[in-house]
Amino acid sequence: MSLRAQLLKRELESALSHVTAILAAIELQKQTLENLSLLGIIEDREWVDLTEIASDLQVLFYPIAVQKQKSLEIQVGSFCKAHLRRSSTKQILINLIANSLNYCRNQVLVTLWVEGGRAKLTVIDDGPGIPDDLLPYVFDPFVKGENSQGSGLGLAIAKALTLQQDGSIGVKSQDSGCEFVVELC
Repeated sequence: MSLRAQLLKRELESALSHVTAILAAIELQKQTLENLSLLGIIEDREWVDLTEIASDLQVLFYPIAVQKQKSLEIQVGSFCKAHLRRSSTKQILINLIANSLNYCRNQVLVTLWVEGGRAKLTVIDDGPGIPDDLLPYVFDPFVKGENSQGSGLGLAIAKALTLQQDGSIGVKSQDSGCEFVVELC
């Protein structure tokens, strides 16, 4: 009976982890839909602690990474407050991490830090990389790879949200993976 109770406890903890991630995803989708319905109204900047965003991302993506048997590591610098648009910044990272988790072989590394008043965000994966012929267009709407199951909008949305914050976004790709680099003012 003790063994069965322990197994049941593990299953319940696992289920609770998934429920928490689902609820977080639903909340993010609500925010995204609200933002889309208010098209043209720009979210105000506020002082954002990137450790809070990292925590939200961990709750959202850790169960997905475990299910896909992938490693997801999110690292945050020591001083990480920046004047940003919170939900836009979070959505940029959601799009980049979701993309990387779909294409990585084994791992995704996310780093968030502030340098010279600018937030710097990187998402690195060990996937097959982006084909050379697609690379110049990867941030254009509806551009997607041959085996993509997405809509081809995720990276275009990430770019648009980055530009709204007077930032920049880029990608380096090779056979050993991709590195997305975002800088936000």
